[in-house]
Amino acid sequence: MKKLLLIMGVVLLHFNSLAQCANSNNIHSFTINGTNYELVRENQTWTQAAACAVARGGFLAHIESAAENTAIFNVLSSPAAGINLARTVANDGGGGSYVWLGGNDLRTEGTWVWNGTNSPFIGVNSEFWRGIFNARPIPGRYQNWGIDDRGSQAEPDNSQNQDALGIALTQWPVGFQFWLGTAGQWNDVDAGNRLYYLIEFPPCSETSSNIDETSCGTYTSPSGKEWRISDTYNDTIPNAAGCDSVITINLTIKPNSSSFQTVSACDSLESPDGEFWTESGIYNHTIPNAIGCDSIIIYEVKITKASDSNISESACGTYTSPSGKLWTVSGIYNDTIDNAVGCDSVITINLTILSETYNSVSESACNAYTSPSGKVWTTSGTYNDTIDNGAGCDSVITINLTILSSTRSVSNINSCSAFTSPSGKIWTTSGTSLDTVDNAAGCDSIMTFNLTIISVDNKVTKNKDTLIASSGGSYQWLDCENNFSVISGATNQRYIPNQDGEYAVEVTESGCMDTSECVSFVLSSVEGLNEEQIVIYPNPTSDVIQIMMENGQQIEGLSVYDVSGKKYEVSFTKSQNKYEVNLKDLPSGNYVLVIDSQGHQIRRQVQKL
Repeated sequence: MKKLLLIMGVVLLHFNSLAQCANSNNIHSFTINGTNYELVRENQTWTQAAACAVARGGFLAHIESAAENTAIFNVLSSPAAGINLARTVANDGGGGSYVWLGGNDLRTEGTWVWNGTNSPFIGVNSEFWRGIFNARPIPGRYQNWGIDDRGSQAEPDNSQNQDALGIALTQWPVGFQFWLGTAGQWNDVDAGNRLYYLIEFPPCSETSSNIDETSCGTYTSPSGKEWRISDTYNDTIPNAAGCDSVITINLTIKPNSSSFQTVSACDSLESPDGEFWTESGIYNHTIPNAIGCDSIIIYEVKITKASDSNISESACGTYTSPSGKLWTVSGIYNDTIDNAVGCDSVITINLTILSETYNSVSESACNAYTSPSGKVWTTSGTYNDTIDNGAGCDSVITINLTILSSTRSVSNINSCSAFTSPSGKIWTTSGTSLDTVDNAAGCDSIMTFNLTIISVDNKVTKNKDTLIASSGGSYQWLDCENNFSVISGATNQRYIPNQDGEYAVEVTESGCMDTSECVSFVLSSVEGLNEEQIVIYPNPTSDVIQIMMENGQQIEGLSVYDVSGKKYEVSFTKSQNKYEVNLKDLPSGNYVLVIDSQGHQIRRQVQKL
């Protein structure tokens, strides 16, 4: 019944195209019992939603039975519908989520009608409720207003002048232990809420008709199809109700005729009907043929015209024009030739006559000289060379050429650690090296160096209380803690320090000198020996010293070194706990006495007078 009531409004719509009031990505389409619906997941007021429904060829949905209400609610609450409940909320509807349907009392307060097109023309059978929640329904008309938690009718309540119907997707009010309605029931809410909406589409009735058509050459059907052959065709367009109108067309095609001609002329050509064509191109001339259709004559017209142009030319000495004329003086000239289509081409020539130039230069080069034109000369002399001058004419150059020579040399070089060549290169390894600088003539001086890099071995090792330099030439031991001062007499490969400190050695080898890194030295300690129990006397001495060893300590070995680290062989004798050492044959000076006892060494300085 509801579909028939809507036809008056629906037939006024443009069914041949759907308005783009809704994004197709936000539409969920479904069918219930042969009726098509679209759920639009876009927020619109009730009036905007009705307008979009009309633009899409339908109306906001009407529900006229419990079965229809249940089927629609099941689709809306399914995951396939894709509804985000938080995005379609009516705050004046208890904060519940709703979808717009076509019911409203916008025209007359309290008179609820199904008017999903928002049409001013409301059918007499569209009313389904009158009053608020305590009213009675229209006999025979379905309604599903909200029922509260006590089982009483709670909607519509016209709170805040609510005039539009939404089907609830949630219980309302939200967040309370009581309710005024549950999901699937209806509530009246403010038409200004921006909610999702449900569009219903009316059923269609097809129409059919037969027509006879005759056309020349081609025929365009009502739907825009083109046919060129006589036959019977079917064409489909929307009828007044927006449904298919199938037209059977009995079509007769009469042939047009055509011919093709190529013509050419200068400046212009007169057509058969007296029109003048002044430009090349394709022109059509149409006359009726014998059967009343078009006879189309196609002319390929080639209009050739005289042309004129201006050019600027320059030439060396003489210029030959396009027509073969010769000019030797600068000026403005006119020349005429045939253009590409056989008509006159008048050329105005701004002519400049240019001249050759001559000059002499003196040049010098190392080994070989390349002239401006690319010639190569290797001996001194006078030469002529020709290139283009600035005007593009010959520039003849007389070149007075001097060829200079490069030089070569070989040197044997000995260097300490590294060698810096005349050009500034640095080499640190022995071998044959090349270096190049300018000689007195400004050419390459190529030098070959047979290079020997002398590396001085300045390593220092420790052996017990002795510092040992690597084998080499001559030595000088240094006191690092005294600003690298020279240690007098310490010129041997071995050095025995007489006190703790930092020491280095300066090594001279093959004329090169290098200093080692500083080496930390700590005198060996004597564990188990009490130095106070070792008495040496007399000190200084002129020949013999006595060594007293108390508490049964024994001398197991004894060595004597001068300050340079040189070792002297001496003899000693023992009597009970006293030892006698003969220094009579040693030169006068300071010495270090090294006593071996119980696997340790103890040092004492003595002076020989």
